[in-house]
Amino acid sequence: MTKELAVKFENQLNKYYLQTIKDLLEEQEINPQQFMHMAVNQIKRNPRLLQVFQNNSPSVFSSILTCAELGLSPASQMGEAWLIPYGKECQFQIGYQGLAKILYKNPDVQNITSECIYENDEFEYELGLTPKLTHKPATTSRGKLIAVYCVVRFANQQPIFKVMTIEELKQIQELSKAGNRSVWFSKTDPQNWMLKKTCFKQLCKLLPKHLNMTKAVAYDNIVEGGGVMRLDDEQNPIVIEKEAKSTANRLEDEIKKDLESKVKKDLKEIDPSVIVGKVIETKVVEENTKKIYTKDEMLEIEEKAEALMELDNDNPSVEHDGMKYNPESPKETLQFTDNIPSPDELIPALQELEEREQIKKDFEEQQLSTDVSDSKSVEL
Repeated sequence: MTKELAVKFENQLNKYYLQTIKDLLEEQEINPQQFMHMAVNQIKRNPRLLQVFQNNSPSVFSSILTCAELGLSPASQMGEAWLIPYGKECQFQIGYQGLAKILYKNPDVQNITSECIYENDEFEYELGLTPKLTHKPATTSRGKLIAVYCVVRFANQQPIFKVMTIEELKQIQELSKAGNRSVWFSKTDPQNWMLKKTCFKQLCKLLPKHLNMTKAVAYDNIVEGGGVMRLDDEQNPIVIEKEAKSTANRLEDEIKKDLESKVKKDLKEIDPSVIVGKVIETKVVEENTKKIYTKDEMLEIEEKAEALMELDNDNPSVEHDGMKYNPESPKETLQFTDNIPSPDELIPALQELEEREQIKKDFEEQQLSTDVSDSKSVEL
């Protein structure tokens, strides 16, 4: 299955994206065929990337085209860009070497340096009108990591540097989609290249603007924050930024959690053996029901109707509770006497009138149905 997916990927890449890659690499240093070979090998060697290709091929192809657009190698061995399988997405991530490669295309850039600072090192820096930075690493035990800095030297101007403390780096780490699960401060990155790259990216904001550098940093920031790679209608790579949650969104989520927790608690109190899964709040939009009477209920309705008819025949005009009316048409003939009842007394009385009227109506409908049935039996 893995071999079949690899062949399918290579065929689709050559069929649909070869010309696009050639166009993107026209002004770059990488040969298109060499780039295609590196891309295919990178995907083939990673079963998880092949799985992402099977489920979400636009994510993989857009990441590869982004590498071509920036003139970076998709091979992880080069350290210029990384194609990272993250769930059902292929996450494009630019490497330290990729940032340096783009920046070195500026002829004024002479040197790029990034170093870690430990507590036993001799380190001093100043900002202001005459910036200054001095770093003498300890020759023995250097102690704990306390900061990282990056310096860019130019041919025709003073060098520019950026210093970031561990606290500042951790604040940026918290904004990352991977968070503590990434290589930040981990044994898998003993030289702390992730921290150096982060400091480098912050320094890039102070450097002369370069289209590819600005685009590379923007892509990397959005993807690290949870954005995804896609292709537009013209098969060009784009990065879709994940919708940020506002304070109102978070408050709404917390309210839903509280509601679900309360419902689960109430159900457990009713029956501790109940296993409660996901609780979904619902509401009735419209209720439309039709009453179906049993045979015994119909006999009861008939008896009540007969009793009412006898009452109406004996006394067609009824007076009580401050009201006077004819039972045959109570709403049309209703009159109030001088002693008008209070609303608390009036509402039940009106409800009683409606019930009496409904009983009569049900009886008449039943009687009509009986007459029709008898008529049919005679004809037979």
